[in-house]
Amino acid sequence: MDAEGHVWQAVYGEGRVLRISPEGKVVGEVRYPTKAITCPLFIGTELWVTSGSEGGDEYRGGVFKVEVGVRGLKPFDFRLDKGLLDL
Repeated sequence: MDAEGHVWQAVYGEGRVLRISPEGKVVGEVRYPTKAITCPLFIGTELWVTSGSEGGDEYRGGVFKVEVGVRGLKPFDFRLDKGLLDL
C-alpha cells in the first residue's frame, strides 16, 4: 500500500502493476517489458518489482524500479509470540 491508501497489485502474466484506490477503482498502471511481474515493493518513492523465471524473455529473474511519486506505508514492527507457532 502507498501512503495515500492505494493498493499496488502486480498482475502476473500481463506485465503490469495496478494502483487501486480505497474505493476499489483502478487509478493508475505501470507497464513492464516482461509479462512475469511479481512482488511490488516501495523504496522511498520508487516502486520496485521482480520478474519470474517463466517470462519467456530476456528479462526473466530481473528487478525493475520506477519512480511513482508516492511513498509506501511506513514499516511496522511485529513480534510473533513463540507460543503461537504450531511446529
